[in-house]
Amino acid sequence: ASASFKGLAILNATPTVMFLLLLGGSNLLSWPLNATLCASLFFLSQGIVAFFLISHYGIAIKPYRVGFAYLLKRNTSLGLNVYWASFLAALSAQAGIFSLQFVKTPADVAIFSLAVTVSAPLTMLPSAVGTAYFSRLASGNRFPPNVLRYSWLVATFLAVCFGMVVPFAVQFLYGDRYKGVSFSAQICGVAAVLHGMGDVYNRFFLANRETRLLLGVVSVVCLISIIVSLVAGLFFGSVGASFARLIASGVYVGVFGYIYHVRRC
Repeated sequence: ASASFKGLAILNATPTVMFLLLLGGSNLLSWPLNATLCASLFFLSQGIVAFFLISHYGIAIKPYRVGFAYLLKRNTSLGLNVYWASFLAALSAQAGIFSLQFVKTPADVAIFSLAVTVSAPLTMLPSAVGTAYFSRLASGNRFPPNVLRYSWLVATFLAVCFGMVVPFAVQFLYGDRYKGVSFSAQICGVAAVLHGMGDVYNRFFLANRETRLLLGVVSVVCLISIIVSLVAGLFFGSVGASFARLIASGVYVGVFGYIYHVRRC
């Protein structure tokens, strides 16, 4: 099991590092930086890492062992819901930027984009809990009570610390010109933590193959994100888009948390 987790960690992290190194090397060689080059280097890095892991762990990928008919059936019944949910989640994440591009100036887009960027890592630690326990959640098994309790405590601690530190970090890194980023980043930081905790519950339902529920919740969150981002962004700019992100993340974790703690008790 530990070897499998190490392999997954390598597959998640190493291709990105290799892609950046290849991109840097192509820059030194003065190769033209365009979409074709970036796509080629990206898939090359993915392929090299995947080939290494397959060879290292001796993974058999012969067609008769894969069970194509079984995979096709599962993809039709379960996978499509996950794919659509992933698409809608990506659309929700970009709703604020798209909305500001329609109703506000590039300056508002830049402020909001920077606030989202600096707060994005806060989603990773809470959601990592759900990933770590994913294999134990099948067949209706629940998280140990202390796991969720401590996850919420850590998430709250992260949000508070980030909110206190980010104004000084923005001032130090970007100066007075980007002073307006601080408040938006604080709001997006809380939203990121809530979204990360929503991902914890998301993993539980995904492990139990409740993909229709996943698609339904993400669809509602996407609709809320688009509508609120347009309205709030129009009247309040980057701050409004940040609050829209906070509301969408609150709905995301709130619905999943309610179903997990109340309806499934």
